[in-house]
Amino acid sequence: MTVPSWSWHRCNCSRDCQQDSEKARGLHGHGPAWQNSARAIENASQRFLQDHLDMGRARNLISDWLKEGYMPSEGSLNVGEWGFTYTELSRTFQRKKARRQRKQEKMVDQGKIQSN
Repeated sequence: MTVPSWSWHRCNCSRDCQQDSEKARGLHGHGPAWQNSARAIENASQRFLQDHLDMGRARNLISDWLKEGYMPSEGSLNVGEWGFTYTELSRTFQRKKARRQRKQEKMVDQGKIQSN
């Protein structure tokens, strides 16, 4: 399987490394190169295997943005060429961000973590 072999690409620099902000814009992590490759694999699986192979492209892109704490502005990435709309990604991002916030608040209330 191809996906695990891509998991090695990660910045091991300090937390304030320039790559962190570049990741949120899609320049690292699940950005343009990964999206284009994964979309090609999905399309080829449909064509040659007559089955859809879900590479989790939207989920992984949003996960990168959640880790960074923000979503790139509309127009900074051409998500349309990846088969997404900015609106659908934004809705999913906001929903997951709110869910993550509620989970963190619950853990603070239960004394499992300290608030920031």
